Amino acid sequence: MLKTKIGNFYASNGTHFYINSSDDLFGPHFKIIPQSLCNEPCAPGYRKAKIEGKPSCCYGCVRCADGEMSNSTDALICLKCPAYEMPDRKRTVCIPKATNYLSYTDTMGTSLTAIAFILFITASVVLGIFVKYWETPIVRANNQNLSCLLLISLMLCFLCTLLFIGRPTQICCLLRQVTFGVVFTISVSSVLAKTLTVIIAFNATKPGSKLKKYVGTQLAIILVIVCSFEEMLISTVWMASNPPFLEADMFSEMDTIVLLCNEGSVTFFFCIIGYIGTLALLSFIAAFLAKDFPDR
Repeated sequence: MLKTKIGNFYASNGTHFYINSSDDLFGPHFKIIPQSLCNEPCAPGYRKAKIEGKPSCCYGCVRCADGEMSNSTDALICLKCPAYEMPDRKRTVCIPKATNYLSYTDTMGTSLTAIAFILFITASVVLGIFVKYWETPIVRANNQNLSCLLLISLMLCFLCTLLFIGRPTQICCLLRQVTFGVVFTISVSSVLAKTLTVIIAFNATKPGSKLKKYVGTQLAIILVIVCSFEEMLISTVWMASNPPFLEADMFSEMDTIVLLCNEGSVTFFFCIIGYIGTLALLSFIAAFLAKDFPDR
């Protein structure tokens, strides 16, 4: 072991302190001043990690974990970024996360928008044909009022698709499920009313039938109104008790914030879907019962 005197210090008065800072302090054994550490300092984006069995001046540099950063040299710990931010590539600073939602520019968003407009235009053309030939026997026999109501409600259903595309807002979250539920209920109840009208009309011709007083469009319109009112009642209770709300999901994806509409109450959501499904099932049963009726 080579010992070299580098200075002196007199403890008697505590005022004399001398360090030899000449260039040949370390003699001919070192071309440059040797380091007192076992390794280079840890750069920003890394933290110090103790090496077992080594002195405290010897440590390793560990890269900050996902979601963490360090902006100083020889950082002891990495700091976790807030939930709405993420570290940059070097993990030296936190930057805002990008937002993600179903946009009109996305492939799916563009496809759904195009399909919705195509179906809307198709239904509009059919409605225009109905209106043009309003007084013809084939249109009159097809229950004019219910047919128009069905076509208009279908057109609105297609436009409801647009409520599910684009950057969600609180108002959009409140309206989209309720609007679609009510409009689609009108569509399904119109089909049910049209089918029941046919069943009543054919059974009313039987001798002694009491269904003659129900023949006409009044019963069908009442049925549509009642079915739609029940759907609106469910939606009103849903909006009053536990309505949908805008949610920013910061944890599903590491580098993005997913904007979505939380339905609030899953129970009410499935009540709306179940109610529409029940009407559809009743329409299917009614259509099955009417399948053996003559075409004329």
